[in-house]
Amino acid sequence: MNLHQNLLNEPPETRLPDDPEAREALEAADDPTTVAGRFPAYSAAWARLAELALADNQPVTAYAYARTG
Repeated sequence: MNLHQNLLNEPPETRLPDDPEAREALEAADDPTTVAGRFPAYSAAWARLAELALADNQPVTAYAYARTG
């Protein structure tokens, strides 16, 4: 018996599809705002914007970016 087995009936984890074009644009961009505008469904761009807002001590803006993403 596995003592660390999850006995709750939970949904499987969510996996977001990869977007190679958006990923490459984000890796090359100095400002993720342009990537989020060009690829609004790409969550990593919104996450990067949220990280930058937190680093700039803007928690409300960071929350908005994170929720959007």
